[in-house]
Amino acid sequence: MKCSGGIYLIRFNTGGGIQVKEHRLYSSQEEAQAAIPGNSAVKEKEYRVHMIMSIKKVLVHWTRVND
Repeated sequence: MKCSGGIYLIRFNTGGGIQVKEHRLYSSQEEAQAAIPGNSAVKEKEYRVHMIMSIKKVLVHWTRVND
């Protein structure tokens, strides 16, 4: 995992990866869902919320392991 300019590059074991802006990382599902605007597009964003939460968990674990 690398961070540059507030964007985290998270690499997967499969060789792929994803870039995530720091403000899109949440420490809990409740926090992530609270950030979703209350409009009709909420269902479309549920997948992203779960993915971002999973990435945050990886970041928290990675930080603890590398401290």
